[in-house]
Amino acid sequence: MMRLLPVLISFSMTTLAGPVEELDKCLTQENLERIEKNELVVYKMGAKDADGSAQAFGRVLTIINRPKQDIWRLLSHAEEHLNYQPHLVAVARYKTEDGQEGLKETVRVAFKTFTYHIIETYDEEAGVITWRLDKSRENSIRDTRGSWVIRPHGEDRCIVMYTIAVDSGTVFPKFIENIVFNKDLPTVVKSMKKYLEDQKKQDADE
Repeated sequence: MMRLLPVLISFSMTTLAGPVEELDKCLTQENLERIEKNELVVYKMGAKDADGSAQAFGRVLTIINRPKQDIWRLLSHAEEHLNYQPHLVAVARYKTEDGQEGLKETVRVAFKTFTYHIIETYDEEAGVITWRLDKSRENSIRDTRGSWVIRPHGEDRCIVMYTIAVDSGTVFPKFIENIVFNKDLPTVVKSMKKYLEDQKKQDADE
């Protein structure tokens, strides 16, 4: 079951707090009880700028019944993104540096295709992956940033938090806004959770 809660932070591309600190704020007793029941806790909000371009902020909390290293392996391998991200049709790595990768991603929603470049930064010890738009390259969107946080929670299970902010720079038809900014937010996490937990079942059957 998915539970929608009001967003308690301002929507801004430049004021997202540290992912670990944000997870600590979100882990209220009520939210812990909900994710222990296999619910998703979802925060989201949308806005439009002066020219009507769509902007969105979203955050999802869940528990995944896999150890941290398995979740990390999936999230930190660019090629694996295609297994759980809706509408993602291509991923290409264009640079690798210490603790960072540059990724070119292409998303197709209905009749629109968007290509953008992000810099992902990895901190395995903290269980944190962050990304930001690489503005030195040509992009189909105005801005994006976000994070994954993985925190062990008991034996072979973890609390996972997904956060994303997008400034599309584009005026979307209403039905595309609904897909991208409402349905896709929880779908990313549900798909990733299912993919990992199905792997666990397959491993147990072998």
